[in-house]
Amino acid sequence: MKFCQPHWDQLREELKKQGLYFMVSKSGEEVVNRFVKEGDGQAVAPDPLMEAHNMILQRGLQFLPHIIGSNPDDTEGHYCALCEANKYLPPHPVTKIECATSWIETLCQHLKEEYTKEGWLKQN
Repeated sequence: MKFCQPHWDQLREELKKQGLYFMVSKSGEEVVNRFVKEGDGQAVAPDPLMEAHNMILQRGLQFLPHIIGSNPDDTEGHYCALCEANKYLPPHPVTKIECATSWIETLCQHLKEEYTKEGWLKQN
């Protein structure tokens, strides 16, 4: 499973729109360092990009279990959970927004609310 570049970019843009992008790890090394510190019991600021990514994959596996396999239609052999959501799941029933966009927007909004409650973001 791997996000396609357009959906990865859309996720990054939504995190910017929500004011969360400053919390995103600057490198893969920083992601690993956060995991190590967290594993050692240290308090570590969340990484909204990794959290949203993992939440989307979890949701994708819940509704589209085939995405764990190989995609013969993709040059790299991966399924993008968001492309598959658009392909097989209906748009949001109220907003009529395609599934991938709805997932990205609602998860990023949820993360912003949670980070604000937890004190990672200042309340306006």
